[in-house]
Amino acid sequence: MWRDVRDGARGILFIEGAFPLAAHWYGIARRSADEVGDQYLADIALAGSIYLPTCRSDLRAVLANVSSRLDASHAPSPAIAWLWGFRAKAHAVLGEAYAFQESIDRARQALDRSAPELVRPGIFSFVPEKLAFYEARGWIELNDDCCHESVRVRSSAGPVDLRIRWGLA
Repeated sequence: MWRDVRDGARGILFIEGAFPLAAHWYGIARRSADEVGDQYLADIALAGSIYLPTCRSDLRAVLANVSSRLDASHAPSPAIAWLWGFRAKAHAVLGEAYAFQESIDRARQALDRSAPELVRPGIFSFVPEKLAFYEARGWIELNDDCCHESVRVRSSAGPVDLRIRWGLA
C-alpha cells in the first residue's frame, strides 16, 4: 500500500503548485513505512520528500530535514547515501566547501558499506554514478576547478554500459 502512496506523491510533486499535497503524500509514505517497520523505505520516502525544499531553493530546510535522520543512528544504505548527497548539494550551493566534502565522503562510505543487492538503478535509488554527479556539480557550484578535475578523472574510466553492469543485457 505505501508504494501506491509514494508513487502518488511522486506524481503530485510534478504538478505545478501542488507542493503542499506532495509533502502530505510523502509524509503518509514515511509513516506507512514506519508502521510496518521498514526503515530503508522510510529513508527512501524522506529522500524523495527532500526534492520539495530543493525545488524551492530552501537550502536550510533541506539541511534541517536530512540532519534529523543523519544525526540519528543509521545503518549504511543507498537511501542514507542519498540523504548525505542532498546535504552535500545544499552545502555546495551555500558555499560551504568543507561541509560539502564531508557530506560527499559520508555518502561514499554509506554506499561502499551498503548491501550490494540494495545498490541498483531505479527512480528511488542512489548509485555511485549519481554520487559522482552530485560531487562534480558541487565542485562547480563552489567554483573549484582543481577538485572538479579530480572528480572528472576519477569517474572517466570510460563509458559504462549500465545494462551490462546491472545484469539487464
